[in-house]
Amino acid sequence: MAAQPDPAEAVVRLVKAANEGQRRLMQWEELATLLANEIQAVRAQLGGQPPEANPEPEVHEDPESAQRLDSIFE
Repeated sequence: MAAQPDPAEAVVRLVKAANEGQRRLMQWEELATLLANEIQAVRAQLGGQPPEANPEPEVHEDPESAQRLDSIFE
């Protein structure tokens, strides 16, 4: 503080910065709370279960059938 040309002004700037930091922290905390509530609502809609992926059925090609198809289109 002694290196500041106006120590009182430096204190005022520090207090303003601290107040702004506190205000932003409160905004982030509010945002985190809203996000947590939204996640809980989505989980409740899903019944507490993660969404199931619908696997595509495996297709096994019959080599004999493939040869017959190839011969049709030759």
